[in-house]
Parts: sequence; C-alpha cells; structure tokens
Amino acid sequence: MSNLHEIIYLLDLNPCDISKSAFKVDAVKSSPGIINASKFIELNKYFKYISQKNFYIINRTSDFVLSFDNIKLQFKIHSFVKGLNPDIIHYSTFLSKKFIYFLLRNRTPTLLNIHDPVPHSSDKHNKSKRFTRKLNMVFARNYMLFNKLENKDFFNVINKKYSVNVYYSKLGVYEFFQDFNATNKVEDNYKFSLLFFGRIEGYKGLDLLLEAFERLSLDYDDIELVVAGSGSFDFSPYKNNPKLRIINQYIENSELVNLINDSNLVVCPYKDATQSGVLMTAYSLCKAVLATDVGAFSESIKDNFTGFLLKDKSVKSLCKTIEDIYLNRSKIENIENNIWNEFHEGNHSWKNIVNEVSNVYKILAK
Repeated sequence: MSNLHEIIYLLDLNPCDISKSAFKVDAVKSSPGIINASKFIELNKYFKYISQKNFYIINRTSDFVLSFDNIKLQFKIHSFVKGLNPDIIHYSTFLSKKFIYFLLRNRTPTLLNIHDPVPHSSDKHNKSKRFTRKLNMVFARNYMLFNKLENKDFFNVINKKYSVNVYYSKLGVYEFFQDFNATNKVEDNYKFSLLFFGRIEGYKGLDLLLEAFERLSLDYDDIELVVAGSGSFDFSPYKNNPKLRIINQYIENSELVNLINDSNLVVCPYKDATQSGVLMTAYSLCKAVLATDVGAFSESIKDNFTGFLLKDKSVKSLCKTIEDIYLNRSKIENIENNIWNEFHEGNHSWKNIVNEVSNVYKILAK
C-alpha cells in the first residue's frame, strides 16, 4: 500500500493491552503522548510492513477514560492528526471513548472497518461495546465490510435515515506470522493433532469441540487436541484425558506458530461469527481449517478445497466430520497447496486486497 499512498499509522497502546494478538511490548512508556514506534524495540520487526518514520504510538499511562493524562491526550490526538492534514482517515476498528473529542472535531473524510456487522452473541449484553459501536456509527458515513453475506443485517443494524457508503474488501492472511522463528515441525505419522486457538469466548463453541473430542479419543489412540488461548472456561470435566493439552493463557506469537505448524488441523466450531482472524492466522501458514458454516466462513473456505465446512452445529456432526478428515488425512496436503494458491498468490492475496482498498481511498479523497 505504501507504494500507492503515503500511509501514516497510529496505534493506540493502553497499559491493559500491551499483549495483543499481533504484538507484545514489555510496558508503556512513563509519559503519555504520541511517540514514534522506534521507541519500542519490540516493534522493530514490523518496520518491514510499516515505514518507521510513519509509525506512531498513542502511549497511554492509564486505562481510565477520565484520567487526567487521557483527557490531555484527547486534545493532543486531534491536534496531531489535524497537523498531518490527511486526505482520509481509515479506522481499523471502532474508536473507544478515549477518542470522543477527536470524533466530535474531526472534519476529514473517514472510512470505518466493520469486522463484525452483527455483534457476537457474547457481546450483545456488553454495554460498553454497544456504546462504542453506536458512538462510531453516529459519525461514520463510509464503511468497509469484509464479507457480503451479512450486508442486509448490517443495514438493519445501522438503520440510518441519511445515506451511507459501503465498500467491500477481503481479509488477508497475517503474513507477519511467517517472520517468527519456529521449530521445524516433527513429522509424526502416528499422531493426528487438532488445534483450537485464540481467546476463549462462549460463541466459539469450545464446549462442542471438547465433547466431540472425548468421543473420538475413546476410539482412536493417536488423536490429540491442543487448546491454546486465554479466557474463562471450566476444563475440569476434561482434565483427566491424557490426549488433551490445555494452554489457558496468552500465547506468544512464536509459540503460536509452533503450535500451528505442529497441528494437522485447526478447528473453529463457532456458534456464530462474521469473519475470523484465527482463520487468516492459520492460512498465513497454509494450515487446513475446519469451521462451522456461520458468518462469512464460506466466503473464505471452499469446502474440501481450501478447508472444511461443518453445516450442522452439533457434537455428533463435529465428531463425524473430524473422523472423516482423520481417516482421509491425505487430502489435507492438497488443501494446503490450494490455500497457498488462493490466499498467497490468487484472488485473496494482498496484491488484490491492496488494489481494492486503494480504489476506495481514491474515491474518498476526491
């Protein structure tokens, strides 16, 4: 994208989220402000993707919205962005309440990414997240969606009396995972390893997978399941299963890469979803994924070509589908090749995505 446009990137960094899915820093800096990312040596590896001179951190010393430091930053952010005089501002996600002053004062055309057109079932009663969505949608006129399957639902959600512009793109694979050192995969022909990773939340269907695995592990000695990610879940009924490995904590990127490489199949038995970062993480390493046919999974997963789709959200169906893949595991190699061709070289590649987004920028900058 930097070959087509000058991109200046601002990353909001709070003390509570110094460990994110894409990166981890040891700590925020002691003074609040907007500083160049070069001050964080942990981010050096990302300068191959984002120019160092155009990469800034909004360094927050408090998580509390109404702290004195965050109130001062409200004005600094507006002043900083105004000084840049950008043609457009692209929000990668909803801006939090810590950006209210900026949202009120900004007059530059904006583009807002909508990753979840319809809130997850686990978020519907989260008042803070609901407020943040509504806050952003009051000001947004231009939206970027990453699937067309939920277009109608999205328009029902925004329910605006005035016109809005909706543009479409696709999620790309998270190529930066390829930069993390990973141990060579140990080829173990006597093991079939399933992997569930990412933050554990109710809508992700881990309960279904654990029940299915309990049944499978009784019939097959060489099958195992690894569950890796932070979040609350009662694992006590399953802890006596020697074929189950639980890593219930934040997973460093290098460890995650090893886990993905060492698995035969990533499983996403989600009860509801839109698109998934887990899918694009697995695809960045060309790993086959079995996912429930919910949300936009079917736009990325072509059943038995770039992955496997589960039509029925039940333990019985999940168990049967995993068993079929286990007994016909040779097809996984073809799927991994297809993932490379489609997502690294083909229609879902970053080359095509960049062109799509660039065309939207040109429209908004007129």
